Amino acid sequence: MNKSLAKLTQGCQQLNLQPSELMLKQMWQFLELLQQWNRVFSLTAIQSLDDMVAYHILDSLSLAPKIQLSQFILDIGTGAGLPGIPLALYYPDKSFVLLDSNKKKLDFLPK
Repeated sequence: MNKSLAKLTQGCQQLNLQPSELMLKQMWQFLELLQQWNRVFSLTAIQSLDDMVAYHILDSLSLAPKIQLSQFILDIGTGAGLPGIPLALYYPDKSFVLLDSNKKKLDFLPK
């Protein structure tokens, strides 16, 4: 396990979250895509995967307990898909809508 992935796993434990191996893999794949496309679209100022784990994924997942009772979640001003995508990966049974006024950032998001 690489250092950043270990940080993701440990951070989830500290947040009292128990994502499945599949969820962790999907979050990691999202970070890799974000890092790759960040060079093209300037999606975020954060460049390193290690920092992205802390400032993007774990910060997003810190909201997980607050939305556990909601079925429909609207992420206004999602930018690069944060916090919406990490939360959608953690709660695959909920419906998420991600909105942003910046088309280039919306083009990055999965359809």
